[in-house]
Order: sequence, then structure tokens, then C-alpha cells
Amino acid sequence: MTTESCVLPPVVLPQIIRRVHPRATRLKLRIARGQVFLTIPPHAKNADIERFLQSSQGWLQQHWAQFAEQPKPTASSPDDFLIQSNSLRISILNNSLSLKISENKNSVVVNEENVIFMPKNQPAKHLTAWVLTQSKLALPKRLDQLAQQHGFQYQSCRVRHAKTRWGSCNQQGRISLNAGLALLDAKTADYVMLHELCHTRQMNHSARFWAEMAQVFPDYQTQRNQLKQFRWPEWWLP
Repeated sequence: MTTESCVLPPVVLPQIIRRVHPRATRLKLRIARGQVFLTIPPHAKNADIERFLQSSQGWLQQHWAQFAEQPKPTASSPDDFLIQSNSLRISILNNSLSLKISENKNSVVVNEENVIFMPKNQPAKHLTAWVLTQSKLALPKRLDQLAQQHGFQYQSCRVRHAKTRWGSCNQQGRISLNAGLALLDAKTADYVMLHELCHTRQMNHSARFWAEMAQVFPDYQTQRNQLKQFRWPEWWLP
């Protein structure tokens, strides 16, 4: 029996959507909602952008191929996805819950069996708002716990529904966290919060910063990889 080698055709990539972000410090590619986005720092040179895209071709081919192989929902909107998928299981703040559509609810209700009942009218909007509320209650408390545990000081914490960044920290020690951290594994969310706390001492990504990160979270590289593989659920509205 003889075997023949087979050369697979290259993956056809979609058009890359370029977005300049005023607080971005580096070029970054991501795949979300069936599209490829390129985050560009202000004043980035075209030559640097093209070199980055060229060097990222292998990564993009691989991850877009993985995305293309995943089964796609037939729903045309986040609301349709939730209604047609009734019921789903999700993890919020490391708690596993079931999602169900309710005909007689006007807001999100969670029962003792960890079932989230959502209104049939705009369920994605209601669920997203509920997660945002839970995030604003839980994430600042966890950030404060981590700061006290590792001896960090920061000015304030704000939780918001960000589109791209998981977190940020400015020169005054004001930390901003993405509400979507509530949808991550607890260790991965801790990594993001400790990452921003480390920026209160090192406002960069220098060797000193990563040494600081390794000291408070030795397994940080594993969690960085988890972030890269994370995909937003269909119902999480931008």
C-alpha cells in the first residue's frame, strides 16, 4: 500500500479590521465574533504595522483555522442565540449556572438552584447588565484582597464593560477592570488583577515588571495563555 502526501490549501483569512486605541502600548491581533481585529497604538508607523502583520501570519493562520472549524450557531443575533440555545450553562465568578428564558420575567432572577431566568425580550441585554452588576460588586473586593495579600497600594478601582482591554492602571494608581473578568476562571482573573497591581510599581512591561509578576504569581505564563484562548460568549454584548 502506498501513501501520497497531501498539501492542504492555505487558510483564507478575512479582512483585518484596524482600530487605533489611545491607550494601547503595542500592536495586538484578536479574533472575535467571526472577525479579526488589529489594535494599533497611537502614532504607530505603517512600516511597523506591516512588519507585525507579516510576522503574525503563522499565528493568524493557525487560530483562524481553529475558529473556522468550530460549529457556528444559526442564530442571527445574541438574543436569538440565547433563545434557541435554551438552556446553556455558564460560569460567572467561578460559579456554574444554568440559563433559561422565562416568558413572565421582566428582569434577571436567580433561584436557589443556580438557575438564571432571563426575560424573553432582549435576554442578552438583561444578562449582560446582570453580569456587569455582579462584577462591580465582586471584582473590587477581590482586587483589594490581592493588594493586601501582596502589599500593593492603589488609588481606586473602576469596573466597566470594556471592548478590548482586560485591565489598565494609570500613573496615579487608578485601576480599571473589564467586567468580563467575571466570566473567566478565578485564577486567570486573579492574574489580570495582579498584573495591574504590578503596574502600580512598574509602569511598563520591562524585565523588572515580569520579575515582579513572577514573584506574586509564579504561574502567570499559564494564565496568559488561557487569556489568549478565551472566546467571548455569543450573548456578551460589546
